[in-house]
Amino acid sequence: GELFPVDALHLTGTSTGLPHHITPAPELARLFNTVREVIQLCVGGSGQRLPFQGPSVVTVATSRQDRYLPESQAHYVHSALAKLLSEELRVPVKDMVRMDCNKLSVL
Repeated sequence: GELFPVDALHLTGTSTGLPHHITPAPELARLFNTVREVIQLCVGGSGQRLPFQGPSVVTVATSRQDRYLPESQAHYVHSALAKLLSEELRVPVKDMVRMDCNKLSVL
């Protein structure tokens, strides 16, 4: 059997709260550059070719529900990543699907 019921662990986690983590701009830039390098490797932008055509789905997880990523940075992170993905994968931002916003959201 289970040592702890999964529901109890989930309830505990949602009631404790995490501290916000404000990421300094230079660290964000470094992280975005790393993402760009990985994508370029996948699509052949760096001259090296992997044995596949590049991603057909990209998932971005930002810890929004528990507010570890503060709302003050969430919009910037999503916008910057959308722009980066659009540039590297040649997909218009308007064609990207965001699952973290409802249909009426302005984000």
